[in-house]
Amino acid sequence: MTNKRLIRWGLALHIASSVILLISAASLVFFWAAESACDLGVAGGMSRRFYGEKEAVLELVRSELWKIGLAAAALILLSAFVVFCRRVVMRRSPRIAGALIAAEAAGIAALAAFLLLHSLFGRYLPAIRAERQILLIRDELSADRFVVHGGGQIAGAEGEKYSCTNSAESLLNFEENSTTHFLELDLLPTADGDVVCAHEWGSITVDGASLQGPADSETIRRKGHWRDSPLKTALFEDAAALIERRPDVRIVTDTKEDGLKCLEIIAERWPDLRENIVVQIYHEEEYREVTALGFPYVLYTLYRTAGEERQPWNIRKTSQRCNLVGVVFPAKWGDPGELPEMQAWFRLVQELHIPMYGHTVNSKKKMQAAFMRGFAALYTDKIAPKYPGLPD
Repeated sequence: MTNKRLIRWGLALHIASSVILLISAASLVFFWAAESACDLGVAGGMSRRFYGEKEAVLELVRSELWKIGLAAAALILLSAFVVFCRRVVMRRSPRIAGALIAAEAAGIAALAAFLLLHSLFGRYLPAIRAERQILLIRDELSADRFVVHGGGQIAGAEGEKYSCTNSAESLLNFEENSTTHFLELDLLPTADGDVVCAHEWGSITVDGASLQGPADSETIRRKGHWRDSPLKTALFEDAAALIERRPDVRIVTDTKEDGLKCLEIIAERWPDLRENIVVQIYHEEEYREVTALGFPYVLYTLYRTAGEERQPWNIRKTSQRCNLVGVVFPAKWGDPGELPEMQAWFRLVQELHIPMYGHTVNSKKKMQAAFMRGFAALYTDKIAPKYPGLPD
């Protein structure tokens, strides 16, 4: 290889590395500027829509920019090495210089292959697979439109109606009569490491007395009832049996006490059911703990948030850092009759383009209004909430 050709190779490598560095720097500036503008609430429609719809892709690209910078730095060093080869080695031994240039080319190829394969198999493909799963569950929820709340409404022997019982009878009623695949259940950990379906311990009666705290699963199985009614308290094993009979059913969890403990027990005892479970988290820090247990579907429920945690810009940040199915909050927060600041909050959340799910709505009129405001699905006590006039 002649000196002139060697110089051309060095210049080409130097120009390529400079271009890559400029692109990576410009990308970082763009992402940071767009993010800061959205945080401050001064972003224009384009950047807000762009970030709202593409946040997952942008987060992935930004996470890979350090690799682009590493490759650019390596190319700069290699181009400097080429110049060194021309001045020092070429005059003494063209063969050695040729071997060094070949080694340089092999190094560049190996570095490029490593970055490509690491990004492809370590980040992009798993992320794309997870995103596809999330999109599918969103489509299911939008198609079903409803999540049956607390086991759903059930009639007693004399025609009286019970709601949010989480009872064994409500599970059977859901199985036989529900028009949706999504069933929300309240869960609590028992004293002996099991999981019971109950809103709070006081809602379970044993021998006519309300429980004051955790009891063992055998006592609940034999003697537990919902608020001293004929309805028997269900354990999660009853929900697991329901899923085995109806594999299309998805359980949405509501874990008010020791939620992670309930999920740990479920992951250990029923690991194959994790795909059938949609976990509600109440704070962003719970996301990693839940997904580490192998639960792929997560809803961010906002009714326990407050202050900055509930601000739309913070919700957007959480949706970027966490692969969420959507956000859940009381449907009445978007009512026209709410306080002006709450209506303004709702409009900003709408602009985030994150699926919204509202709870708990039972009347036809309120359902129609909630769907018109943009909710993708609603929690309801109705087992078969099909009304004429609801949007198809």
